[in-house]
Amino acid sequence: MKIAILGGGISGLSVGWLLRQSGWSSTIFEHQSSCGGLARSFRWHGFHCDIAAHRFYTTNQATLKTFSSLVPLVRNIRQSKIFIDGKWITDPVNPLELAIKFFPNPGLSFIWDYFTRESTSGVAAASFDSFALQHYGQSLTEFFFRPYTEKLFGISANEISTTWATQKIRVSGILDMIKRNSKTYFRHFYYPKEGGYGAFCQRFYQDIQKDVRLSTSVKALHVVGNQIVAITYETEDGERTEEFDAVVSTLPLTVFMQLLNISIRLKFQPVSLVYLLLDQPQVSQNHWIYFAHKNFLMNRVSEFKNFSDYGIPQNKTVLCAEMTMDYPREQIIERVIQDLDNVNFIRKGRVIDALLLDEPFGYPIYNRQYEEQLTVAKAALEGYSNLYFTGRNAVFTHMDIDENFESALNLRDTLVQKFQR
Repeated sequence: MKIAILGGGISGLSVGWLLRQSGWSSTIFEHQSSCGGLARSFRWHGFHCDIAAHRFYTTNQATLKTFSSLVPLVRNIRQSKIFIDGKWITDPVNPLELAIKFFPNPGLSFIWDYFTRESTSGVAAASFDSFALQHYGQSLTEFFFRPYTEKLFGISANEISTTWATQKIRVSGILDMIKRNSKTYFRHFYYPKEGGYGAFCQRFYQDIQKDVRLSTSVKALHVVGNQIVAITYETEDGERTEEFDAVVSTLPLTVFMQLLNISIRLKFQPVSLVYLLLDQPQVSQNHWIYFAHKNFLMNRVSEFKNFSDYGIPQNKTVLCAEMTMDYPREQIIERVIQDLDNVNFIRKGRVIDALLLDEPFGYPIYNRQYEEQLTVAKAALEGYSNLYFTGRNAVFTHMDIDENFESALNLRDTLVQKFQR
């Protein structure tokens, strides 16, 4: 049985690793020279730098046990802050704290608008904006939820699906925490002791290295009837076509659809990442710092040392600033440094090196039409009887690493049950 896996990120590696654990082999095609995708890490000035900062949290004890057996983990108590309108506030957002810190104006408006917001019982929100207005009132929506989300996606909050709101809006308070998904309100998380977040991918890769073809780009899919029977791919030695019995795609859905010459109106938000090496032991104790408004280029900043400080330089530190706003690339590093200096988060004289990376598939853009487009994509693809999808970019759904792994586990079981007959 020959199984092709398109993409060597965390999802593709998970499927390949799980198949190998069951005694099955696969062939993983990864166009980059290293594996891991958005879950990879790289070494820079002695630090393990992630592609933005990630965390591992799960309520599934079996998944936790598996990942704990792969690499040693450290357990962190989450610490994060939000900088908004000149003040530092706690993350998740606490309306009472906002009211106090911004008293009397607009603080009192947060409370007044919350209790006098229009009753919409039984009326489904049509967009992210209307969801926030229904649940938290106009002032808090205009002050925080709307500007940060529009900054992240680059489109109006009226054009963003309510799906993003239900997954990502965090407001502290007992009632909210009871009513909402506990994963949204995690207070602790796990992280590899050494090697950065990419240690997970490296461990998978080490175990199945002979199944992975790096620097190999998929160029064409060959279809006979209702099956994809062969793949044409390109390596440094030229093009080759190879037959397979099943195909698993973890590629961004838009990229995969192009291989089948099918047009789909889905988009990904590209992300730029600025890494700053500072000549000081630590900047803060926070894992994440969020910058809500558009007067700051970055969306959030992370300090890798706070996730794990084993085996890295102790007299220096590295920050990672993530941004999605459109800005001249040659000016991004300078702007980020200046923004952080302006709020006294760093001193620009402490920066001794900087690095800029770009990721074209940072976030699936959840506009109000995306679910309709996913239905169109599903209808076009479900006719292929030997084609499978897993991973957040492949299914166009935000997924954490534990959810990626559990999806891969289900897919492994499906493949084994189907082809062992």
